[in-house]
Amino acid sequence: MHKVFGIRHHGPGSAKNVIRALEEYQPDCILIEGPMDAEKVIGLSAHKKIKLPLAILIYNPQNFDQAAFYPFAKFSPEWQAIQYGHKHKININFIDLPQSINLLLPEENEYSSDIDITDPLANLAHIAGFEDSERWWDFTFEYAESGLEIFELIEEMITALRREIIDQEKETLIREAHMRTQIRKAIKANYQRIAVICGAWHVPTLNDLSAYPLKNDKAILKGLPKVKTDATWIPWTYERLARSGGYAAGVDSPAWYELIFNTKTNSATRWLSKAARLLRKKGLDASTANVVEAVNLSKHLAALRDISLPGLNELKEAALTTLCNGEEIKYNLIEQKLIIGDKVGRLPKNVPSVPLEKDLIQQIKQARLTKFYNSSEATTKKLDLRKPTGLLGSKLLHRLSILNIPFGKARKGSRFATGSFSENWKLKWKPEYSIRVIEASMWGNNIEEATRNYIVHSLREEDNIESLANLLEQVLKADLPLALSSLLEQISQLAIIQTDTDQLMSLVPNLIDAMRYGSSRKLDITQIEEILQNVLPRIMIGLPAACIGINEEQAEVLFEKIQRLNHSVFVLKDADYIQDWYQVLIRIADHSGSQTMINAQVHRILFERKIYNNEKISERIHYHLSKGASSMEQAMWIEGFLYGSAMILIHHFDFWKIVDDWLEAVPEDQFMEMVPVLRRTFAEFSPAEKRKLSYFARHGRKDIKIESRNLNQERVRVIMPTLRKIFLE
Repeated sequence: MHKVFGIRHHGPGSAKNVIRALEEYQPDCILIEGPMDAEKVIGLSAHKKIKLPLAILIYNPQNFDQAAFYPFAKFSPEWQAIQYGHKHKININFIDLPQSINLLLPEENEYSSDIDITDPLANLAHIAGFEDSERWWDFTFEYAESGLEIFELIEEMITALRREIIDQEKETLIREAHMRTQIRKAIKANYQRIAVICGAWHVPTLNDLSAYPLKNDKAILKGLPKVKTDATWIPWTYERLARSGGYAAGVDSPAWYELIFNTKTNSATRWLSKAARLLRKKGLDASTANVVEAVNLSKHLAALRDISLPGLNELKEAALTTLCNGEEIKYNLIEQKLIIGDKVGRLPKNVPSVPLEKDLIQQIKQARLTKFYNSSEATTKKLDLRKPTGLLGSKLLHRLSILNIPFGKARKGSRFATGSFSENWKLKWKPEYSIRVIEASMWGNNIEEATRNYIVHSLREEDNIESLANLLEQVLKADLPLALSSLLEQISQLAIIQTDTDQLMSLVPNLIDAMRYGSSRKLDITQIEEILQNVLPRIMIGLPAACIGINEEQAEVLFEKIQRLNHSVFVLKDADYIQDWYQVLIRIADHSGSQTMINAQVHRILFERKIYNNEKISERIHYHLSKGASSMEQAMWIEGFLYGSAMILIHHFDFWKIVDDWLEAVPEDQFMEMVPVLRRTFAEFSPAEKRKLSYFARHGRKDIKIESRNLNQERVRVIMPTLRKIFLE
């Protein structure tokens, strides 16, 4: 004998009804709609230290693109059925089509009809006066507490619907044939009271087995291809359980469903009280009196709409009206936690996992990033690289990025920054990264080994020198000296045949960083020096020509590369290279065909390095801001000359006056065309610089001469070595 209980996946009312029905039915075997190849991990769900939500991950070890997740929350009927089976020590089996077959089923449905069956309950919902079937199902079944009788009503309803919808998706037909086959096996095994827990849509086809001959089911299942799969438990989140997170069988409001499952009778009061607490945490007023008023309003709204108790819509309207004073912006601050929730599941330490995952969790703990790993919210974290934990965290996050596990995304600073003792990261762990950890385990049993092996393997397929330059930067930050050697060998071979100046320029700054990295760790940097000796002269020969005949977009890319290369050349501290670099910059500055912004950039560099004096620069500014150039070209020249800092205007009256006179002379219509470029230029200035320029613009300025002071030369001598390290090294 078997009895089928039709439920809604992740339905809190369905979960409560399943508990009551099982207690009333007293089964000796429980069969659950779940993939059979996940059955081997059911036993782990009995562990007392498990924290929901969790998911079963089923994957093809030979192809990690083939994977499926089966999430569970406390309010999932299947989870409650599993726990009932553990408690009463009775047999629990999954009976749905195994993923070993399902992963290979074609996505297209060959047997679909012209009938839209995406939401077969929609018409019933509309007849009952509801806008959507989700809300109708909630009030009809999830908020109703009953036992076996509710399942009889569901069966009757779905049976009538399925009579009208004859054609079914091929996958549904195969799955139902498989589930009937497993029910027959349980009956043959002499179980007397078999409880079958499945989605409501399948109930009619699983209840009356005589309507579906065994030979027909065997024919449907015959010859289906399959692959080998493995299964494990992974932590899940309410965000991923929600339909908005991309989960097709998800629900709109996991946090609300949890509340309904735990405390239905006073759920409105609890929900609105939580809303008030969240508002107070944001520094907004939300008193107890407001909560009482909101509860009463939600009940009145429910009565007006002829529903038994307030639902999510009524609660939202009540909170918005009373707690948020009608201001949606206030409600939006708390909606995520009220509707979706921020719960993250957790597995006990002794749950089997791949060695790489164990090493990852251990390293996350050592880097003191555990709270970010266990959080469903994106959080910004600043890592101080001078501290051991900060450095550990940085290395780990860079290694994970290389392995395509972006637990952290580095936040970029100024485009002109050349180095720092800190890094800013945006951290968020997503459940799907678990499959990437398993995938990465093929490269090694710990993060460092896996990252190193992955890089060495990837080098065999990579022939783009700019991509290798970016990888070099990652390898340096990830602190992988063994991988660095293989990477440099590949770069060396490609650099010899590379003729693109732009790509070679991407390489040099990272090579020089690698030299500094190698020196600090006592590595042989001979290979790096050889590459630089090959690459730098070719860049200096080709760069002037690369600055001619390019558009603005290309110029912006080249602009940043010149900036980085300029810094790197001086870090190298090679007098010959520095002198050659000056000659390259002078050639670009003197060539009338050089792109405007880059021409201005090299003038700025030459001035800062005292190659060009005040008179020379004043002459060039006058020339490039003359009437012979278009207004946009003039604005672009100013942008290139003032990149990143206004100090050159603040401290040099001659330059200020030239630019000020030029701006004053620009016609209004032309000035409006230049505003976007000028705004982009001034946006790079610091707040203090902007205030100073604003003051000069309002009050005018004079050439202020700073009187020399008598300095204590002995004290200067003491601090100069430190200042030199800070500013020059």
